[in-house]
Amino acid sequence: MRSTLPDLAARDVIQLIELGGRSGTPAAGFVAEHVKLPMEFHGWRVRGLSAMVTEIVRHVRRFGAELVVLQSEVWDLMRELTNRLGSRCKVAAILHAMPFLTTPVRPTGDFPLDVGDRLRGEQLDYRRSYIEAHHHEFYDVADRMSFIPANRTVAYYLDLYLPRPGRPVLDPPVALRMPTRNETAVGRTSAGQAGIRLCYMARIEPGKGLEHLGPIMDRIAAVLPGAHLSVLGSADDTVSRLHLDELLAARQGWTTRGYGWADADLKAEMLGTSDVFLYPSNSDSLSISMLEALAHGVPVVAWELPFTRLNYRATRAVSLVPFGDVSAFGIAALTAYGNADSLRNDAVRFAGKFCNPRAAAASERQAYRMVVAS
Repeated sequence: MRSTLPDLAARDVIQLIELGGRSGTPAAGFVAEHVKLPMEFHGWRVRGLSAMVTEIVRHVRRFGAELVVLQSEVWDLMRELTNRLGSRCKVAAILHAMPFLTTPVRPTGDFPLDVGDRLRGEQLDYRRSYIEAHHHEFYDVADRMSFIPANRTVAYYLDLYLPRPGRPVLDPPVALRMPTRNETAVGRTSAGQAGIRLCYMARIEPGKGLEHLGPIMDRIAAVLPGAHLSVLGSADDTVSRLHLDELLAARQGWTTRGYGWADADLKAEMLGTSDVFLYPSNSDSLSISMLEALAHGVPVVAWELPFTRLNYRATRAVSLVPFGDVSAFGIAALTAYGNADSLRNDAVRFAGKFCNPRAAAASERQAYRMVVAS
């Protein structure tokens, strides 16, 4: 199916976009061919990698593509496409995180040094083994393809490790669906409610901060007994399941309930009735969960990290606390609760900056033009 590029802003998640055409005139506008390929992983490795790359190369030849763009940073594909396509056409990848490092809390700018630090703290064996086997490929692949940062945080990391003048950055990076007024907390007061209602939502895995929630809730409940925490998201690895089981166990002074994976209706119900959103994650570049909470008028508390400083410093509705200080995190949540009524409209206004599909599509189109012209 062919479509003009602005339609891409409303697309589902796709693994590959082939751009260009036999005319070779990108300035006249792009035509995009959406190619959906089933992708199965074993850890971080792509099953059937060779066959998948062969299929991509077939599409490149069929459409005479001058640019292939990966919509996610799958390292197996990034490496093999640069090997196979080489001089045939340009290859680019939209990076939602720094390859092999994700989002280091305290980056030094020395790639091998920071990879070593990541490996020492990595809890999942499949990730550790993959990083050990492939991180040395980073600079070689980076020399043969274009990286397009999906947001300002990734651009910040790339400038530290791989400075390149004039690198395109997607801005705005997403086209958020704004909830209706009935789905938001705007206009609802917290006074007279039975206890503070808190929410946490994430794809639960190491780095998303689940292990901090118990101590944070203890601090909140010490001041306001009867607090309730709703947890949205499923835990797929052993470490995260253990943390989740511990969090869901009976507690003194506060309660919690896990809802598993949340669809749009459940998100609207939970966020629309929450007072504060807790997000003690240290592994994001731009948190969609935080944006969704803000879109529902819910103030957010998060660690002060590169991604929160770069993306959320312009709104009063996000409170940032020093990384690891769970006592300060709990106090900030209580303060946000006390000021929630004054923060809700600010939260919605800020989230609204990320809900313009045309602007997102234009940003993406400009990035592709820059890659083709480079």
